[in-house]
Amino acid sequence: METAGDHVTLSWIGPFSWAGEADSLVAGAPKDPGIYVWALPFGDAYLPYYVGETRESLAARSRAHLQAMSLMLARAFGRFHGGL
Repeated sequence: METAGDHVTLSWIGPFSWAGEADSLVAGAPKDPGIYVWALPFGDAYLPYYVGETRESLAARSRAHLQAMSLMLARAFGRFHGGL
């Protein structure tokens, strides 16, 4: 994302998948701040269900989301996984 006065230039990168190893998602995420969209497959398109903005890198924000979701699941199932 670049800003110049009143203009913002956005570049679309993705889609990325939550399936598979968490490190592969974070490794593929850009190292820049930006806007991100979470979406579900819907026919031959995607249906957005969450839009976020981060001033840190998208990789760091993705890692934080993964950690928060892991902790939430661990608490929901009555287990605690160290380091989260």
